[in-house]
Amino acid sequence: MNRGEDLRAKFKAKAAAIKDVMNSDFWKYRTQLDNFVLSQCHAMPNDEFRIATHAEYQNQGEPELHGWLRDFIKPQFTWKSDPPVWKDEPDWCYIDGRPMQFVGQLPGDEDEIYVFQGHKQVVSDKSTEAITVLVYKICVQSKNGRVIFKNNEIS
Repeated sequence: MNRGEDLRAKFKAKAAAIKDVMNSDFWKYRTQLDNFVLSQCHAMPNDEFRIATHAEYQNQGEPELHGWLRDFIKPQFTWKSDPPVWKDEPDWCYIDGRPMQFVGQLPGDEDEIYVFQGHKQVVSDKSTEAITVLVYKICVQSKNGRVIFKNNEIS
């Protein structure tokens, strides 16, 4: 086999692998999840959330997907009063793979600041018992929608 044939064979194998992924149950779930969360929750799931919720969906016997998304996923994306108004793509904050609650947004001089809160279990240096702490995270988007800063925890 010459180099050209070798490259064609490698590209054909990669294309077949990509096709398998695109046709997988997870990819179909991910597509539906992303579309639902974007349109109904003003957010975009991260990979940890996608994987965990897909496992939960399978554990529940793969019920009718749209109803499951409405009943199980939508209640996880909450806000204090109004949903975020993103400058561009949503960049929701998560803690331990779970969506945090959107608290509010503040206009900056050149950017928009989005504030989230959530609870996290931590173990102190002085004890072996876990305690729950309130954690805040922020996401900062420039006026053109580019994320400038994200995910520093403040507790």
